[in-house]
Amino acid sequence: MKHFIFLVLMSCFFSCQDKKEVIESSAPVFEEDTSYDFEEDEMEWEEEAVQDDLVYPKTGRKPSDFIPNSKFYEVQHQAEGDFNKDGLADYFLVFKHKTDNMGIRPAIVILQNADKSYRLDKISEVAFPAEYNEYDYKIFDTESINFENEGLNIQFYSIGPGGNLFFTFKYLENEFLLTYAEGDFRGAGGQTSIYYDFAKEEIFKSEINTMNEDAASEVKISKPIRKKYPFENISLSSFWNE
Repeated sequence: MKHFIFLVLMSCFFSCQDKKEVIESSAPVFEEDTSYDFEEDEMEWEEEAVQDDLVYPKTGRKPSDFIPNSKFYEVQHQAEGDFNKDGLADYFLVFKHKTDNMGIRPAIVILQNADKSYRLDKISEVAFPAEYNEYDYKIFDTESINFENEGLNIQFYSIGPGGNLFFTFKYLENEFLLTYAEGDFRGAGGQTSIYYDFAKEEIFKSEINTMNEDAASEVKISKPIRKKYPFENISLSSFWNE
């Protein structure tokens, strides 16, 4: 009888062990996913942050010292001239991103000091449009910048909807102000030319119907709201849309 009871107890013990092993073996097994590189993603995020964090040096010994972030930006346009009429050579610089052709194009004015060093005087991140649009087409076919007649001249040329745009900026009482603006736009059946006469404070607008050779051009003269146009605040590509 004792042997029988012992055998029953041993049978129950091993039966429970078998069930325990079955339950434990049926539990799901999770493996660590190593396909996502958190360190690489963090580095890319930091790189984007650095690109967006533009710091403009306030002083320098040469124009290239003023590139806001030389790792990502480079000089695209530059013009030299005595902007503030102090007898020293100053510079106007336009920067572009080395890989992002749709990025902003900052522009600055640096003035020369008596010791031949330079100081940052004006900054604009809106004056120049992106070089390319979202369809990877250049907004303007050619761009030209030069200093002449005591003014900085900026010209944009396009056979597309951007038109041809011409601007001049001059230093007036320490402000870098727009003193000349002209636009020439061509479309299906018509041509429009606009000229801003800052001396007379008048805007001349000429429209020609190119579908009718005998049609005379229509000229309209309007009085704009009198205001200053500082270089820092002007978007040149949308100036005539305002």
